[in-house]
Amino acid sequence: MSAKTYISGDTKINLLEKLLDSSKKNRIKSIGERYGVRLTDKNTKQQMIAAVLPAIEANFGAKLKRYDASELKLAMDCLTEQPISEQTADAVMHSAPFLDGAVYVIDRKEVLYAAVPHELAGKLMMRCVTQCFDRDENTLAASAAACTALYGAFTPRMLAEAANNAYGGEITPQQAEEYLASTESPLFTYHDGMAASARSFEIRAEAAETEYYCPSQAELKSYATYGADTSDYYYRQIVNFIFNNAGIPYDKAKILTREIADLCADDASRIVTVVEKLNESGLLMTDDQLNYLFDMISELSNRTRKPSLKGHRPDEIEGMQPAVAPRIRIDRAKPSPVRAEEKIGRNDPCPCGSGKKYKKCCGKNK
Repeated sequence: MSAKTYISGDTKINLLEKLLDSSKKNRIKSIGERYGVRLTDKNTKQQMIAAVLPAIEANFGAKLKRYDASELKLAMDCLTEQPISEQTADAVMHSAPFLDGAVYVIDRKEVLYAAVPHELAGKLMMRCVTQCFDRDENTLAASAAACTALYGAFTPRMLAEAANNAYGGEITPQQAEEYLASTESPLFTYHDGMAASARSFEIRAEAAETEYYCPSQAELKSYATYGADTSDYYYRQIVNFIFNNAGIPYDKAKILTREIADLCADDASRIVTVVEKLNESGLLMTDDQLNYLFDMISELSNRTRKPSLKGHRPDEIEGMQPAVAPRIRIDRAKPSPVRAEEKIGRNDPCPCGSGKKYKKCCGKNK
């Protein structure tokens, strides 16, 4: 029997990161031991996750947790706190709604395989089952939020196509129009058959003859929740790089990366705008580190779906020139960390990187 997957490996790792983030440190530690990663109680949860993820990614799918229809029924019973009929459980199994990225469905749809460490498999199944019960209610809302981020402006037909492509439903353009006309959303306004975000986007000439991109379910969820594709390799690398090198908490690194992704999606902003954003954020980085970071941001920009390209990425449009990071002039004699204006204590390390106290270095004559 050969299993079939529905979405990319990057999306699977993104889901795995969420499962780890909702787990306790001792569970993450035990998973690390299984994959040969030694962790201590002194490590923060985010440090544990950052260390464990690459090891699991290298062996993804090597160890599968098997579930049959009876175990699926038990999971649904626990979720609803009441027995679910065998007919309902069978219908759920055959509808194959388990598209989060780490569940494989056997062709006959009688057995499910969760391609995550066993310690997380049960949690994954409960997430999938939860998705089963609430997917219909939130389908149009999530799809509309994603369409806003991907297209800037969209018609009821485009909304229906996105929802049906992601969820396999049969939503009609009329139903989509009724939803848009009756919904008050901070994300978009609906008028004369067109829903549009607060900012309008002009379609670039390179994409004028191209069909609008229709997102997968995984992309739809990511854009609906975050306004960006947080599963992208470079997105995750930027989060980790800022966290490890810029001296700011992990949560702030994630927020900053999301703001960078928003700038990458906007053709009106250039990489220089991202440079300004980083300077405003008070990051402590050398010029070498900034150049490396800008290279990753350029790659992210080239892989970001843009409203001006009808939801496509620049690397999918023929003739598009890739974004190129600016070069920061590097003074080898005296590296100068990039830092927002702030008061420096006389006994603090000097920001020039000499290793001396501020009062005995640059602050000596102040």
